[in-house]
Amino acid sequence: MTDLAELHREHLALGTLAASIEPLEPLSAPAAERLRRAVLMFSTRLSEHFAHEDPILSELCAAPDGSAVRLAGQARRREAESLAAATRDFTSHWARPGIIEHNTRSFASAWSVLHAALFRLVKREEGEIYPLTASAPWQPRPVLVPPETGIRELDDDHAEVFALIGGLRAAIGGGRIDTDGSSVATLAAYAERHFAREESLMEGSAYPGLEDHRQEHHRARGILMGYRNDHLDGRHVEAATVLAFLEDWLLSHIAEADQRMVAHLRASGRLPG
Repeated sequence: MTDLAELHREHLALGTLAASIEPLEPLSAPAAERLRRAVLMFSTRLSEHFAHEDPILSELCAAPDGSAVRLAGQARRREAESLAAATRDFTSHWARPGIIEHNTRSFASAWSVLHAALFRLVKREEGEIYPLTASAPWQPRPVLVPPETGIRELDDDHAEVFALIGGLRAAIGGGRIDTDGSSVATLAAYAERHFAREESLMEGSAYPGLEDHRQEHHRARGILMGYRNDHLDGRHVEAATVLAFLEDWLLSHIAEADQRMVAHLRASGRLPG
């Protein structure tokens, strides 16, 4: 049976490699060549990872027809095949000499989509698939650090909330089911401080995507405040529910919406040091 710890290490390596693919404008020829090599390496490592992981998916897909285990395995296999195909197409186009440096913004946009798909798949593999295997018990862990924005205050905020996520995971691993008041209050305070910081940057740079970004913040703020109010009113708030929301929303938001914001700040010359 495939070693789950080894697959986890491959996830870490993929995350590190993906984080190194950051096209900054203006892009020199040597920098473009480094990006090409990194893209080719990412494609190779992802293909190797899927090959190593295939026995696990085969095990799950061999479960009784119609079972939750089989359906989960089939869904993840389809997602893995889709990401593999998208990566092959991406690599065949962007690894050609001269393409990245002459279309840097298009490359950055296409890469952000692929990068976000990797985040989602790894999260589901470690959180949904590995615990179903014969090698369980498996304690799912956050394994990919979201790409840095280059804005120290925002990156510090992201590090803080991932530390909170780690605390929730430890609590669940220790058998605690409910969140405590301090955890919920800390998360709510984080949201207010962090969202205000981002929105101030977007307002100051006349970011055209401000309202869409603000609506994402509004939705997350409302959910976190709902958790806080439930706790204050004595209602049951499961730690696993809060954790699932944070990981789903944050990984997607930081990898996609925040990166679009940073690209605008960089292009407009308003990126803080």
